[in-house]
Amino acid sequence: MGIAAENPAEELAELIVLFQREGKSYEEARHLADEIAEDKDLWLRTLVEKELGISYDATTSPWRDALAMAASFIPAAMVPIIPHMFLDGKLAISISVGASLVALFVLGVGKGRLVQKSPILQGLEILAIGAVSAGIGFALGEAIPRLVT
Repeated sequence: MGIAAENPAEELAELIVLFQREGKSYEEARHLADEIAEDKDLWLRTLVEKELGISYDATTSPWRDALAMAASFIPAAMVPIIPHMFLDGKLAISISVGASLVALFVLGVGKGRLVQKSPILQGLEILAIGAVSAGIGFALGEAIPRLVT
């Protein structure tokens, strides 16, 4: 059964607190939690959704999730590689970095539209996170060989 079977009293109390945070009185939260706890499957689904913030149903197909991840990752991973297939040296690196930054911004804009937040701000956020991550990776790639030798 999982978490609820290991310590049902604690999980029931946690569910009551979660319902109270949503604005229900203690009595309402207790009654609702007791009703949910009668159906073990519903209890587990509710705990997963309330505690982790994810839909239990959305995680039921690992193959579909893996295919979706591959379908999105493979084209995105090609963005920085393609310039190196046709060009050499600093020009290929410059185009690769520029294309990657543009792709990160576009990804952020798409995220902004999906989550209904400012697309421009979301684009800049993803761009900044990607740029900082790349900078850290570059710095480590430069520093580690010098430390080892």
